[in-house]
Amino acid sequence: MGGQLSKGFILFLSGFFLFFIFQSNSVQATADLPITFFTECSVDPQSTPDDCRDAPPYGPYIFLDWPNADCGGVCYYTVLRNIQVAISNLTNSQYNDKGESIGGLKSLTQYTYKIQAFDANGNLKAETVEPKNITTKNCGCPNSFNLKSTINDCDDSTAFIKVSWPKVMNGQVEAASYAVYRWSGTSPLNIYTSNYRLKIIQAGQTPFWDGTNYNYDDRADRTDGKAIDLNTPYTYKVVAYSQGAIRASANYKIQAAGTCPKPQLAEITANDPACSPQARITLHWQDCVGNSDCPASRSNFYYLYKNSQLIPIARDETNCYCDGSAMPQKCCDWINNKYSCCYDDTAVINGVNYNYYVKTEGAYWTLTSNARNKTLACSGGFLDAPDNLAVYAFCDINHSKILINWSYTNGTPPGILGYYVYKEECGTSETSPCTQVGSPFYAQTANQYYVDANVQAGFYYRYYVRAFSQNSLSGPSPASKRPTLDCSQ
Repeated sequence: MGGQLSKGFILFLSGFFLFFIFQSNSVQATADLPITFFTECSVDPQSTPDDCRDAPPYGPYIFLDWPNADCGGVCYYTVLRNIQVAISNLTNSQYNDKGESIGGLKSLTQYTYKIQAFDANGNLKAETVEPKNITTKNCGCPNSFNLKSTINDCDDSTAFIKVSWPKVMNGQVEAASYAVYRWSGTSPLNIYTSNYRLKIIQAGQTPFWDGTNYNYDDRADRTDGKAIDLNTPYTYKVVAYSQGAIRASANYKIQAAGTCPKPQLAEITANDPACSPQARITLHWQDCVGNSDCPASRSNFYYLYKNSQLIPIARDETNCYCDGSAMPQKCCDWINNKYSCCYDDTAVINGVNYNYYVKTEGAYWTLTSNARNKTLACSGGFLDAPDNLAVYAFCDINHSKILINWSYTNGTPPGILGYYVYKEECGTSETSPCTQVGSPFYAQTANQYYVDANVQAGFYYRYYVRAFSQNSLSGPSPASKRPTLDCSQ
């Protein structure tokens, strides 16, 4: 009995041992195979931007980013670089490899990365299926270059500091971009603090590149919260970026210019009103007195205000009348380093006081002249305006035209020599704003009617008239607006 039991026991042990060996071999075979996992458990790097460091050491770095492994119980990650552990027990799903743990990274060198995910017990839950190969950029030591010039200046009466520098080359290749930094005072600061960065300028970007140097104007009137203060010392630095490598300029200390004088707008003058050959008030003003650089910084317009009504006058306009001239002329002439401007206001009425002033603008300022008051008082009494005015649209052999006629209810006053016709073009809608056509009036006639053939089909036009005598000009008649007809059919 005992012998049989012993043999059976031996057979049992043998079977258990074979079972154990079979199971052990199965486990070992499984471990030798690649670990598979669901897509949501992936730890493959999704993005691998790399660049050069902007502080010592200036070598390259590689930034790895991968999705959080969602396969249950993942607590930390290990990053392998070229099979070696670069970092372990990493709780974030990103890593910036600066070569600080297993040796620095070299420029233009390929490195192979693999990510492993572990649970709290150290069990491998997932790993990168296909290792990521990344080649570093060509990084080197910063090369210094000089800010070529730093100039205090005034432009359009605004103080600014001009910072200039030459191209920064890496062999035959120019730096890709430049960053302009500035901070107040002379204490050394970290130039890479974004609070002090003024501008990023791409290579060759206009208007900063003038063909010889890059130029950046740092102005006192900036609206981005980084305006310079007058009489305050500043330190500037320009940093060039080329393939990630930084080439930093020397620091320059500079003081902003003081206050800049505005170009001069001379006082406006108004001649005593004249009544012949047409009632008028003539205005004169001068601009840019003694400043030969003034025209380049000026707006092309002067803004004449008459009792708060705006009359824009182009500086090079050629249809102004001056001092009762019968022929139109330039509104402003550049003579002896100044603009001399003249304007006849014939839209005046007896007994009415008019207040005039002029404005002009530069890129960073507005100038306003003094004001002048004048009242028209022509002898010979007041002249009544026509009180009946009608406008008709008609076709004349496929041409659209407008007829305007007017009259006096109580008869035409004696002494009238003629009428000025005023015309305004009002666009294709009845509610569109109107713009005066002609200056100071559109047409002149001795009749009490006028046919206007210079119109466009489908447009609205507004008309009124004023009577004039030898010594007087009436006020405006009632106005009337009318659309033209389409006479093309």
